Amino acid sequence: MTALQHAILKKQAMVRLSENGVFCWNNACGRAVPLHSKRVVQFGVPGMPDIAGILPGGRFLAVEIKTGTARLQKNQRAWKKRCDEVGGLYLTIRSVEQLDEELDREL
Repeated sequence: MTALQHAILKKQAMVRLSENGVFCWNNACGRAVPLHSKRVVQFGVPGMPDIAGILPGGRFLAVEIKTGTARLQKNQRAWKKRCDEVGGLYLTIRSVEQLDEELDREL
């Protein structure tokens, strides 16, 4: 799957979350080299999810979008573990239908 497919699924997931009363936002993380520079700029915290949010009732939500056969990286697994430990909900999804199933269980 392509970066475009990932971006489309991420947008669809954010719309679906909003439709279900979840306050959510794009949680960008990565590295970039600004134009006319050789310096690498880090933004966000490595491993944080693609989408962060707050479920109705106040529970923290983390949603990681995966496409194709991609799996959670080590730092993403660490985020999931910590989120689970403190009572948050960490979801790894590959489709909007999967997100719907998870939300049905949680809301």
